[in-house]
Amino acid sequence: MRIISEILLTVFVLLASITSVNADDIESYTDEIRIAFNKQGRGPIMLKIANDFAKLLPMQIDKYTVLTSTIWTGYAYSLSSEINNTALSKLKNAGPNTVEQYGRHKHGELITGYCTDPVTRSILNNDVTIEYDYSAENGQYLFGGTIKKHDCIK
Repeated sequence: MRIISEILLTVFVLLASITSVNADDIESYTDEIRIAFNKQGRGPIMLKIANDFAKLLPMQIDKYTVLTSTIWTGYAYSLSSEINNTALSKLKNAGPNTVEQYGRHKHGELITGYCTDPVTRSILNNDVTIEYDYSAENGQYLFGGTIKKHDCIK
Protein backbone atom coordinates (compact mmCIF):
# COMPACT_ATOMS: atom_id res chain seq x y z
CA MET A 1 0.00 0.00 0.00
CA ARG A 2 3.00 2.29 0.32
CA ILE A 3 3.01 2.93 -3.44
CA ILE A 4 -0.47 4.36 -3.08
CA SER A 5 0.47 6.70 -0.26
CA GLU A 6 3.59 7.91 -2.10
CA ILE A 7 1.63 8.58 -5.28
CA LEU A 8 -1.23 10.24 -3.43
CA LEU A 9 1.13 12.53 -1.58
CA THR A 10 2.82 13.57 -4.79
CA VAL A 11 -0.46 14.01 -6.67
CA PHE A 12 -1.81 16.03 -3.77
CA VAL A 13 1.23 18.35 -3.78
CA LEU A 14 1.27 18.70 -7.56
CA LEU A 15 -2.44 19.41 -7.86
CA ALA A 16 -2.27 21.86 -4.99
CA SER A 17 0.52 23.69 -6.76
CA ILE A 18 -1.50 24.11 -9.94
CA THR A 19 -4.90 24.81 -8.43
CA SER A 20 -3.93 27.06 -5.49
CA VAL A 21 -5.71 24.88 -2.96
CA ASN A 22 -5.34 25.06 0.80
CA ALA A 23 -3.73 21.67 1.45
CA ASP A 24 -5.26 21.52 4.94
CA ASP A 25 -8.82 21.18 3.71
CA ILE A 26 -9.29 17.92 1.78
CA GLU A 27 -12.99 18.48 1.10
CA SER A 28 -12.44 21.83 -0.53
CA TYR A 29 -9.42 20.33 -2.25
CA THR A 30 -11.51 17.68 -4.00
CA ASP A 31 -13.93 20.45 -5.02
CA GLU A 32 -10.97 22.36 -6.43
CA ILE A 33 -9.90 19.32 -8.42
CA ARG A 34 -13.38 19.15 -9.94
CA ILE A 35 -13.31 22.87 -10.72
CA ALA A 36 -9.82 22.67 -12.23
CA PHE A 37 -10.85 19.73 -14.41
CA ASN A 38 -13.94 21.67 -15.53
CA LYS A 39 -11.91 24.81 -16.33
CA GLN A 40 -8.77 23.34 -17.85
CA GLY A 41 -9.83 19.86 -18.87
CA ARG A 42 -8.18 16.70 -17.70
CA GLY A 43 -5.44 16.71 -20.33
CA PRO A 44 -3.42 19.73 -19.16
CA ILE A 45 -3.75 18.83 -15.48
CA MET A 46 -2.83 15.18 -15.89
CA LEU A 47 0.04 16.02 -18.25
CA LYS A 48 1.49 18.38 -15.64
CA ILE A 49 1.11 15.77 -12.90
CA ALA A 50 2.78 13.08 -15.01
CA ASN A 51 5.63 15.35 -16.10
CA ASP A 52 6.27 16.75 -12.64
CA PHE A 53 6.05 13.35 -11.02
CA ALA A 54 8.45 11.89 -13.61
CA LYS A 55 11.13 14.28 -12.33
CA LEU A 56 11.02 12.44 -8.98
CA LEU A 57 11.67 9.04 -10.54
CA PRO A 58 12.90 6.44 -10.05
CA MET A 59 11.23 6.30 -6.64
CA GLN A 60 11.74 3.46 -4.19
CA ILE A 61 8.24 2.43 -3.08
CA ASP A 62 9.16 -0.38 -0.73
CA LYS A 63 12.11 -2.76 -0.34
CA TYR A 64 11.04 -4.70 -3.45
CA THR A 65 9.46 -2.14 -5.77
CA VAL A 66 10.64 0.93 -7.67
CA LEU A 67 8.25 3.26 -9.50
CA THR A 68 10.04 3.87 -12.81
CA SER A 69 7.75 6.01 -14.95
CA THR A 70 4.54 8.00 -15.06
CA ILE A 71 3.02 9.31 -18.27
CA TRP A 72 -0.22 10.84 -19.44
CA THR A 73 -1.23 9.06 -22.64
CA GLY A 74 -4.05 11.44 -23.50
CA TYR A 75 -6.69 9.19 -21.95
CA ALA A 76 -4.94 7.43 -19.07
CA TYR A 77 -2.45 8.13 -16.31
CA SER A 78 0.05 5.32 -16.67
CA LEU A 79 2.40 4.13 -13.91
CA SER A 80 5.18 1.60 -14.39
CA SER A 81 6.96 -0.18 -11.58
CA GLU A 82 9.78 -2.66 -11.35
CA ILE A 83 9.93 -5.56 -8.91
CA ASN A 84 13.47 -6.49 -7.89
CA ASN A 85 14.93 -9.93 -8.42
CA THR A 86 14.75 -10.84 -4.71
CA ALA A 87 10.99 -10.36 -4.57
CA LEU A 88 10.46 -11.99 -7.94
CA SER A 89 12.45 -15.07 -6.87
CA LYS A 90 10.38 -15.33 -3.69
CA LEU A 91 7.16 -15.16 -5.72
CA LYS A 92 8.30 -17.72 -8.27
CA ASN A 93 9.65 -20.10 -5.63
CA ALA A 94 6.36 -19.99 -3.72
CA GLY A 95 4.71 -22.09 -6.40
CA PRO A 96 3.16 -22.03 -9.84
CA ASN A 97 1.07 -19.00 -10.80
CA THR A 98 2.17 -16.96 -7.78
CA VAL A 99 3.14 -13.97 -9.92
CA GLU A 100 -0.36 -13.95 -11.43
CA GLN A 101 -1.93 -14.39 -8.00
CA TYR A 102 0.14 -11.50 -6.66
CA GLY A 103 -0.98 -9.41 -9.63
CA ARG A 104 -4.63 -10.06 -8.82
CA HIS A 105 -3.99 -9.26 -5.16
CA LYS A 106 -2.17 -6.03 -6.08
CA HIS A 107 -5.03 -5.01 -8.38
CA GLY A 108 -7.53 -5.32 -5.55
CA GLU A 109 -5.22 -3.44 -3.21
CA LEU A 110 -4.80 -0.60 -5.72
CA ILE A 111 -8.54 -0.34 -6.38
CA THR A 112 -9.23 -0.12 -2.66
CA GLY A 113 -6.57 2.54 -2.19
CA TYR A 114 -7.48 4.69 -5.17
CA CYS A 115 -11.23 4.42 -4.61
CA THR A 116 -11.18 5.20 -0.89
CA ASP A 117 -8.75 8.11 -1.06
CA PRO A 118 -10.71 11.33 -1.73
CA VAL A 119 -8.01 12.81 -3.97
CA THR A 120 -7.56 9.92 -6.37
CA ARG A 121 -11.28 9.17 -6.24
CA SER A 122 -12.00 12.71 -7.43
CA ILE A 123 -9.49 12.23 -10.24
CA LEU A 124 -11.14 8.94 -11.24
CA ASN A 125 -14.53 10.67 -11.05
CA ASN A 126 -13.26 13.08 -13.70
CA ASP A 127 -12.98 10.15 -16.11
CA VAL A 128 -9.25 9.65 -15.76
CA THR A 129 -8.24 6.04 -16.24
CA ILE A 130 -5.29 4.82 -14.20
CA GLU A 131 -3.17 2.14 -15.85
CA TYR A 132 -0.32 0.37 -14.14
CA ASP A 133 2.19 -2.31 -14.98
CA TYR A 134 4.86 -4.19 -13.10
CA SER A 135 7.95 -5.66 -14.70
CA ALA A 136 11.03 -7.57 -13.62
CA GLU A 137 14.40 -5.84 -13.40
CA ASN A 138 15.22 -7.24 -16.85
CA GLY A 139 12.17 -5.47 -18.32
CA GLN A 140 9.99 -8.57 -18.64
CA TYR A 141 6.33 -7.69 -18.20
CA LEU A 142 4.82 -9.40 -15.14
CA PHE A 143 1.31 -8.00 -14.74
CA GLY A 144 -0.73 -4.86 -14.98
CA GLY A 145 -4.21 -3.49 -14.89
CA THR A 146 -6.58 -0.61 -15.35
CA ILE A 147 -8.63 1.26 -12.78
CA LYS A 148 -11.62 3.33 -13.83
CA LYS A 149 -14.36 5.20 -12.05
CA HIS A 150 -16.76 2.26 -12.30
CA ASP A 151 -14.30 0.03 -10.39
CA CYS A 152 -14.99 2.12 -7.30
CA ILE A 153 -18.69 1.24 -7.36
CA LYS A 154 -18.19 -2.53 -7.29
